[in-house]
Amino acid sequence: MADSNDSASERGRDAASDTGMAGGIDRVKSIGSEVAGEIRNVAGSLIDEQKERAAGQIAGVADVLRRAAESLEGSQAQSIAQYAGDTAGRIDDFARSLRERPWSDLLAEIEDFARRQPALFLVGSVVLGIAAGRFLTASSEHQSVAAPQIPSAAGDSGGGGTGSRRTAASRSDTGGYGAGVSGVRETL
Repeated sequence: MADSNDSASERGRDAASDTGMAGGIDRVKSIGSEVAGEIRNVAGSLIDEQKERAAGQIAGVADVLRRAAESLEGSQAQSIAQYAGDTAGRIDDFARSLRERPWSDLLAEIEDFARRQPALFLVGSVVLGIAAGRFLTASSEHQSVAAPQIPSAAGDSGGGGTGSRRTAASRSDTGGYGAGVSGVRETL
C-alpha cells in the first residue's frame, strides 16, 4: 500500500511540475511575443523616420529643379524649362507617395519590380550605388576643403609653401599624430 501511495504522490508532483512548467513556457512565449512586437514597433518607427527624411530630400531636389525651370522660362531654352518643370513635378509626386505609403507597401513594390525586371533592377541598383558613392565622395572633399589649416609636423610656421600646411581631414592617415604607417615601417 505504501508503494501505491508513493507512486500516487509522485504522479501528483509530476502533474504539478508539468502544470508549472507549461505555465512557465506560456509566460516565456508571452514575453517573447511582447518583445518581438516592441522590436517591430521600434524598427517601424525608425524606418518611417528615414522614409520621411528621404522624402524631404527628394522634395528638395524637386524644388531646386523647379526653380531652375522657372529661371529658364524667360530664356531661349523653353523646351528645357518645360522638361525640367515636368520632371520636378514627377519627383515631387514620388516624394509625396513615399511619405504617404507604408514602408511594407514600398518594399513589396520594389520586390515585385525586381522580379518582373531583374536586369533593369540590377542596372538601377548599380547606377544608384555609383551616384551615392559620387555624392559621398564629393561631400567628403567639400568638407576637407573647408577644414581649418593645421601646421605640418615638419614645424613650418606656415609661410605658404607647398606642403607646409595640412588640413584636419588630411591627417586621417596618421590619426593626427606622428608618422604614418610608412614612417613606422622605415623606423623598424
